[in-house]
Amino acid sequence: MALVLSLVALALSYGNGSVQAISIAPSVTRTVWLQVLDSCQQAIPGSSVRITGAAFNVVRGPAPGQRPQTVNSVMGKCPLQRGDCAKVATGCLSWDIPIPAQGTVTYQIVETAAAQNYVPCTGGSVCSGGPLTGTLTITSAGVVAATIKNVYPDRTTVTWPTSGSPYTGTQTDPITVHNFGLGNISCDGDNDADDHLSGTPGSHCDSDGDKAKAPGPGPEPTPKPTPKP
Repeated sequence: MALVLSLVALALSYGNGSVQAISIAPSVTRTVWLQVLDSCQQAIPGSSVRITGAAFNVVRGPAPGQRPQTVNSVMGKCPLQRGDCAKVATGCLSWDIPIPAQGTVTYQIVETAAAQNYVPCTGGSVCSGGPLTGTLTITSAGVVAATIKNVYPDRTTVTWPTSGSPYTGTQTDPITVHNFGLGNISCDGDNDADDHLSGTPGSHCDSDGDKAKAPGPGPEPTPKPTPKP
């Protein structure tokens, strides 16, 4: 939590030459972190994200980094539900969100630009339903809760995280946005009709130990001769 201290401005009163102290109200903020991941286990650089609400409207990006970096290698877990900006700085952005004096304020999260060769969704290369969006709330106690909504190509939706508590926006539990890689950086490779831009999955996508499995349907098996009665 960042505390912006009260500033005191000195104003000269021309009537009597006296100096009067004018107090400016303090502003209290909470630093909120967000990390952009691919559809498997890597943080990726290059995306831009806007958070807006009340009088706040700030775009951050492009997200830092030179290349995709693995956040956590978890067998059979793609995509990762949560990122970690304390461990991997790639793909991380931050905002100082004002804490309300009372009650709760809601902010909207919108990915305004995806990284090169990525699209702003997780369900496939053919995104639908507009840009990837999310919601962030912050209470007067500085408590943050955030979720991200992803729209699949068939227009079904999933809200991240799908289990556990909402993102708290700390460095170790950043709001996590997922983007889908195109071509040979794709983590799909099942050749679905709605993933026509997908290619062979990258090596980092293999989290279940099936690297030898070729994407897409294999050759038809040779039919066995019918036994004679």
